[in-house]
Amino acid sequence: MSLDFMQCQETLLAQLKRTKLKCEKLSQGVENQERYLNVAVVPHVVENRVKASTAYKETKAQIKFIANISGLEAFSCALAVKQGLFFRIFRGRMNKHFTAKLDDQTLQSKITFKK
Repeated sequence: MSLDFMQCQETLLAQLKRTKLKCEKLSQGVENQERYLNVAVVPHVVENRVKASTAYKETKAQIKFIANISGLEAFSCALAVKQGLFFRIFRGRMNKHFTAKLDDQTLQSKITFKK
């Protein structure tokens, strides 16, 4: 993929949305499992949903500021240190669906996340 930053933003936003949906699906699964076992810890699930929603909103706002290579590098550096399931899933999606498709090998090596 060549570096058209509008296309980069669209790709990142699409992966961000898919990450949000996956986190919601995981929360739903935990909630159903807890109900089945009669040990519902609903505040825990609600807290996870709130964290994922907040992370989604913050990351979405950051993606909209990517306009050049240095902006993309700054975004990936900030994302590399964030903790939590949402960010772990999103970094994996970025590696697979965004970074791996870049033509520039130098840039690709700079923004690839370690597992």
